This record gives sequence, structure tokens and C-alpha cells, in this order.
Amino acid sequence: MEYTDKMLNFHKSNEATNAASSSSLWGNVTQPIMKQNTKKFLKSMTDEEIEIFESVAGDVLDALGYERVRIAQGAEIPFTPADIEKFNEINQARKSEISEQMDPEDRERRSIQANLLDEIQARKAA
Repeated sequence: MEYTDKMLNFHKSNEATNAASSSSLWGNVTQPIMKQNTKKFLKSMTDEEIEIFESVAGDVLDALGYERVRIAQGAEIPFTPADIEKFNEINQARKSEISEQMDPEDRERRSIQANLLDEIQARKAA
């Protein structure tokens, strides 16, 4: 897809308005590009959490052109399947904590979206 100046007006689209109204987590999509809205994870994640994430997802970060901040390419920490399972359990627990604090309507919309994704994945696997 070629870049056009029209892309900078994404925040004025019906899609952006629909996304923003679907969840408080998407409110920023109706705003123009926020140049200072980067690397927020540095404030919310520990160095260890960033190292784990970059070790597990570094190849995807690299493919998408994201800068790594803790683990250089090729220096990833090797994790066992048991380690990954432990990380998944911690992640699920954190998601549950956040879900409990969400607006109930927002939580319901996210549940509907998650169910739809599950259905799509089930169809794809069949």
C-alpha cells in the first residue's frame, strides 16, 4: 500500500469513531498522531518483563521495525516450554485483574469480540 496524505486523517474516519466508542481502551484513535505517545511500556514494565517480552517476541518486533530496548537481536534468553507456560499463567492473572477494574459494558463488548475471534480461529482450524 502506498502512503497518501489522506492517511494522516485516520482519526476522522467512521472506523475510528466506531472503534473509540467500542471501548475506553480505543479512545485515542479519534485523535491525530500523538508524537509523544511512545514507549509507555518503559513506565509500566520492569526491566525483567521487558527482557522476557523481547526474548519471546523479538523476531516479531524486528520484522515490524520496532526498536528493542533491553535484548539485542541474537542475545535472546532461551526459555523452556514450562517457562512460557508460567508466563502465560501470569499474563492471564493480570488480564483478569484488569478485567475486574473495567467498565462492565466495556468488559461485555470485549467478551463478545473475544468470542468472535475464537469462532473464527475454530473455523480456520476445521
